[in-house]
Amino acid sequence: MTRNPIIPENTNKRKFIIWQQLNLTIIDLSVWIIFIGLGAILGFFLWKLGGVWKPIAILSASLCLIAGFLLNTKSQFHNKKFYAVIFDWFIFLFVNKKYKLKSKNSTLNLIPYKYIEGEYILLKNKLYMSLIKVQGNSFFDYEQIKQNNILEKIWEIYNSLKMGGSIIKLDELKSRNQSLFFLEEKRHEWEVKRKNGEINDKQYFSRVRLIEKDIEKYSNFEANSVLEWIEKSIYIVFYAESIDQLKQMENKIINEYRRADLNAHKIDISKKVNVLNKIVDIDILDDNENNIFKYKDTLDEYFAYDSLENKASYLKIDNNLKISIGSVDHYPGEPDCGWLGQIFNVDSPVIINFNKVSDKVFQETLSKARRTAIATANATSKKEILTQRKRQQEIEKLEEFADTIGYGHDELYKFNIYIINKGINNKELNRSIKETKKILKQQKLTLFANPYKQIEAFSGMLPKPHDPLMEINGREVPLYSLVWGMPYINNSLNDFQGWFIGNSIVGDELFFNPHIRNEERRNANMFFVATTGAGKSTTMQRMLKNEILNGNRVYVIDPENEYSRFADYFGEDKIFLGDGIYKINPLQIMPTLSDLQNEEEKEKIEYNKKFWNIDKEKIISKEFNLNEALILNHQSIIEILFKNFFNDISEEDTRYLKNKFWFFYNYWLNNASNKNILEWKNNEFPILQDFYNWLIKNKENNSLYNKLLELLEDGFVISQNDLKKGSYSMFYNGYTSIDISNRYLTIFDMSSLKDGSDKRLLSMQMFLVIKLLERQVKVNHGKESNVAQRIIVDEAHLLMDKDFPIALDFIFRMVKMIRKRNGGITIITQNAEDFLSNEEIEKKTKAIINNSQYAFIMKSTAKNIDKIESLYSDNDGFTYQEKSHLIDAPNGEGLLITSRTKRFLLKIDVQPDDFKIISGDETDLVKWTLNYLTTRLFNIISGLKFIDIDQENCVDVNREKEEKTLIIKLKDNHKINESLLKNNIEINNVRIINNSLEINFKELHKEIAIKFYDKVRKKIDLIRGEKENDI
Repeated sequence: MTRNPIIPENTNKRKFIIWQQLNLTIIDLSVWIIFIGLGAILGFFLWKLGGVWKPIAILSASLCLIAGFLLNTKSQFHNKKFYAVIFDWFIFLFVNKKYKLKSKNSTLNLIPYKYIEGEYILLKNKLYMSLIKVQGNSFFDYEQIKQNNILEKIWEIYNSLKMGGSIIKLDELKSRNQSLFFLEEKRHEWEVKRKNGEINDKQYFSRVRLIEKDIEKYSNFEANSVLEWIEKSIYIVFYAESIDQLKQMENKIINEYRRADLNAHKIDISKKVNVLNKIVDIDILDDNENNIFKYKDTLDEYFAYDSLENKASYLKIDNNLKISIGSVDHYPGEPDCGWLGQIFNVDSPVIINFNKVSDKVFQETLSKARRTAIATANATSKKEILTQRKRQQEIEKLEEFADTIGYGHDELYKFNIYIINKGINNKELNRSIKETKKILKQQKLTLFANPYKQIEAFSGMLPKPHDPLMEINGREVPLYSLVWGMPYINNSLNDFQGWFIGNSIVGDELFFNPHIRNEERRNANMFFVATTGAGKSTTMQRMLKNEILNGNRVYVIDPENEYSRFADYFGEDKIFLGDGIYKINPLQIMPTLSDLQNEEEKEKIEYNKKFWNIDKEKIISKEFNLNEALILNHQSIIEILFKNFFNDISEEDTRYLKNKFWFFYNYWLNNASNKNILEWKNNEFPILQDFYNWLIKNKENNSLYNKLLELLEDGFVISQNDLKKGSYSMFYNGYTSIDISNRYLTIFDMSSLKDGSDKRLLSMQMFLVIKLLERQVKVNHGKESNVAQRIIVDEAHLLMDKDFPIALDFIFRMVKMIRKRNGGITIITQNAEDFLSNEEIEKKTKAIINNSQYAFIMKSTAKNIDKIESLYSDNDGFTYQEKSHLIDAPNGEGLLITSRTKRFLLKIDVQPDDFKIISGDETDLVKWTLNYLTTRLFNIISGLKFIDIDQENCVDVNREKEEKTLIIKLKDNHKINESLLKNNIEINNVRIINNSLEINFKELHKEIAIKFYDKVRKKIDLIRGEKENDI
């Protein structure tokens, strides 16, 4: 079906035009006739008087003609003829100018909203109203076919609003208070953990230093050109006769928007009220729900102002705010796609009202407009070629308009656009209007000020089915012209408790929290692909920093030694897996919940409540034996171990290995004092040497037995005959010696393995770490389910073995398991082709991607991008624009996918200062810590306010004592109490005697006394020096 986006001239005005060349309407002609007649009559009577009256008669007749001409001249400001301006002014003289809340002309009469019912608003005309929020997308990055599909879905949404609707655009301030509160809350959380002994001093101050840096940056955001803290919010308003109808419409509209790849969602009633309130004053903060619900039954009282004064071109509200409500005028005949989105670039609130026009009214109006245009074209001289051609184009547009509606290709709608400028004085108001006009002019649009019609405009801008200025300022168009405006072009991301990660390429800010959960984002898993030098390491380190500061449990598998400095700086664990000191026993059973679950079985068993923090788990059958199930499940780990290091293992060898492992483990269990495997400690599990020794004792005479012994001796154990150590015995022949419990950050450094020649050792170590983490994630969730977890697997392609892809199964298992444990896994690779090496690996990789909510794709070659796209074939792949950008993108830019409807081409905020801090040495952190604590103590004592600086030794340090006591002389009227200072986590002891404050510091920070002394003495010397200069 063909739909053409056109905006004809205002047909409502054109139907009165009788002379196109002069733009002369019937009313214009009437004014001319009146003044010509008046001049003729006046001149005739004065002329009849004779004598000196004859010149006066000529002058009077001439003045009437001049007046008629002037009155038919158009006022550029008022956008209408002067006679119409005078008429409006005359009417304005008699309308109410002042409204007060408690008066006959009450401001309550201006508010169309009656009361709140549930999550909806009842209007005074007894219709119900609702709002939903629609988040934009990167529409112009999509292919043409997808763009057309999106527009068709939006057309269906608009056309379903039988009572009309409104679109509201607000530039809402991202609450820096919320962001600052979030950071300060994080700082406080770390302080509490330190007080409780959960973390040490270094762990605390390393985090607080970076949090303080962000607080400083966010506090000074006005001076920061990177952060603008503005979010373009778009809401759609619709109406129904009942709440049930409104609910159905709400769900349908949300689903339709999502089908159009636009994330629409419900907002609660308090947010709906706040949105309506911000139309007039965008800078006010959101009101809380309790205050709003005080006016639940008298909602008009909530919105009504104490006073409102109606001026010619603006409204004065409560004597402290001036708003001017203008309307958009003079639209382009053939608008560009996204023309409404361009209007939304203005800084002021924008309201678009639209409703359907009846066919009968349209036919009458259009017929008159078309006849007028044809008549004018016929009257145009053939010599005026350009004018004639222009008139012909106008006729063609009107005929196209008529055909579009007449043949049922589109529906006829009428819309009116309001833009609300405000200021606390005339200068500020005029500056706002000037900026709006400047932006509109770039789009060949003009702003009509609605002079003498501000009250009507005020009524029109408050969303409701009837707009009093629709007939005057509204424009009749095919609905597709409104859809073609595509206002939902917005690529900002503002996650709750999100950290700033960068800007989209169109400048929108991105605050990202990968652990947020909603209808669109179901898990925290991420797939990350980038080639060498594209900025992968910097980007991941940026995200890692955010995870750490957020207090999440983070585990990093690091084959490149790119993250070890994080462990050094934050005082956390760094585990080297390349020297055999840290071991993971491959025979140690590390059960996970999946080992014990079977959804079809109802019977349950008791086990280890303290360890698992659960009472019961489902079992496999009525004859279920937990230990047997654990041993059976662990056979796959032994299979992976042997197949990873030895290529010549047949299926018969594998079956024999599993059989012997089964009998050996049962032998070990029978001889154990504790029969519950779940309760065994690390040194209670058997090791490979025990397995080997048991095989020696239970000798068999067959080739399978001999081969198994040879493999153990060659690879993992100390040979009985020649005491020769197996090639990998230093890594696997021993008890697990890694404890990662109660750690916030653990780095598994495998750089020495990656640089070595044996890639099998690296892949096995990575695999065993994943197995270890699989258990730890479950344990963490049982102990603290509210704490998020993150596993980062860098260089994941090293686990991809086309001849032995079973390791990929365990990654997929982790991807599915961790999302149920308030966690996420980040899989990072440089080589997408390793995930496509054969059909089985590609299938499993796609399964992992389909269970990963997020994707981060950075700069790559065209060949590599095509391979990456094939992995995302089930998720619509990439658009042409996305692919082009990823191929040509500068370092540090990439594509972030957060859902099927939200994609961001972005530039990462690198924050080099942060990484400089993290890479700094120990003394750098100590210096910062002392300065930070000194300043903090200075603020607690309120600087010099309570110090008696008139005393020569008002601040001193007792340097004889090891703890270095700080002594401060206080004023008589000081307000310092010991309890305030005792709450300071750095103070060991404090007392006040005769206005003398003595503070002893903890051992680690005893230098604070000297730092504080130097700080105060310098300030006192400065003050005294200024006094001497004054004298």
